[in-house]
Amino acid sequence: MHQFVLFLFSLFIGVCTATSPVHAQTPRKLPLAALEKFSSAIGLIRKYHFELKPTSQIVRPCVPEAGSAVDGMNDFEVMKLVADTFNSGSGPELEKSVHACLKKILASLGPHNDLVHRDEFFADASKAAATGLELNKDFSVVSTIEGSPASLADVQPGDQIDRIDDRSTVGLNLPEVISLLRGEKDTLVTLRVKRQGAQAPLEFTLKRQQVRMKSVGAKLLKGQVVYLSLASVTTETVVQVKTEIDSLKKQAQEPISGVILDLRYSQGGLLHQSAHMASLFLPPKAIVLTLVNRVDGQTKYDGDFIFNGLSRDQQKQMSKIVPTGLETIPLVVIVGPRTASGAEIIAAALQDHQRALVLGEKTFAKGTIETLLPLRDSPEYLKLTTGQIVRFNQDPIEGLGVIPNERIASGLNFQSMPRTKDLASPSDPAIIRALEILGTKMVPVK
Repeated sequence: MHQFVLFLFSLFIGVCTATSPVHAQTPRKLPLAALEKFSSAIGLIRKYHFELKPTSQIVRPCVPEAGSAVDGMNDFEVMKLVADTFNSGSGPELEKSVHACLKKILASLGPHNDLVHRDEFFADASKAAATGLELNKDFSVVSTIEGSPASLADVQPGDQIDRIDDRSTVGLNLPEVISLLRGEKDTLVTLRVKRQGAQAPLEFTLKRQQVRMKSVGAKLLKGQVVYLSLASVTTETVVQVKTEIDSLKKQAQEPISGVILDLRYSQGGLLHQSAHMASLFLPPKAIVLTLVNRVDGQTKYDGDFIFNGLSRDQQKQMSKIVPTGLETIPLVVIVGPRTASGAEIIAAALQDHQRALVLGEKTFAKGTIETLLPLRDSPEYLKLTTGQIVRFNQDPIEGLGVIPNERIASGLNFQSMPRTKDLASPSDPAIIRALEILGTKMVPVK
């Protein structure tokens, strides 16, 4: 489809420029890269977005002056209208116009759609070492990865980076800042940060290292209760869960009597791995979720589908390391307003199959799947909503979230999963209640 749009778009540009008397000698043309980018984006949206929409509806945010009249236009007329709009500028201005148009289109398609630069997701192989910082778009620190150079140097959440080495961060975007922070292993980078309450900026010189984010935090409570906190769901999460459980079993004074799964700090992760995580606590054939999209229709994720979706090496590994006994052990799940996406999949499945009592506060309600789709001849990608998650009870997660069986203040004192020493605070009301529930071996029945 996008090849056809490209043909039409090229034709429209030629028609518009050729008929302009002012520019008869030097007709303006939309730069080819911008043309390729726009046509590629429209084709991908038409093919993959969760909701099938006509071209007129897709591009309408770019031509608001046309109003409802655009709805009655065919593709030829719609694309000519857009071409006329783009031809109001030249050179870099045209590039900016195309970029702004695509941003408007994606925003109109839903809150999770966007135009992103590849550097936000794919690191340069020559810059594989990092500092362990998670940043907001204003370059303030969200968290530091435990054991990372930033963590060891005591960079703190809330610190705002205003200089990296000899370069100010003013005028930079997040991918550019991330690129400056990364580099070759054992090289140095100096950060200057503003810290609330500090009289002057602080400087930290960090040695870049290979940083691996630990997605699982664990502790043994009351000598026999396993506490697990997930920061995210990655390809290594299930392996880390097994490792932590094995370690805690050796520490336990008595047989493990229950598990507390804390998802308050988890904003999700990978779809397949989230389903896999939930399946550890469910019978082998239990359906974790149904994925609905336009390309494949409905796909049910049960134990067999999840296992078969792993690579052969992963299958061999998982057949050896998947913890036994988790399908029946008493289980409490804690959720909160930051619990999102893959973490909501886990909580919903365990609640729907009556495997766990879920307590805390309503979750974030993010139940769509986004796919990164490359644009032709561009460093940018479409982040496009391509699917929707449906729970075992047939409710969507998007917009509804997970409502806990028992509401209790989430007790969040950190922006992200705290360091190991701060996990499972004894004054946390949700932890206290979870231990009470497990003390009675209570298993939810509704």
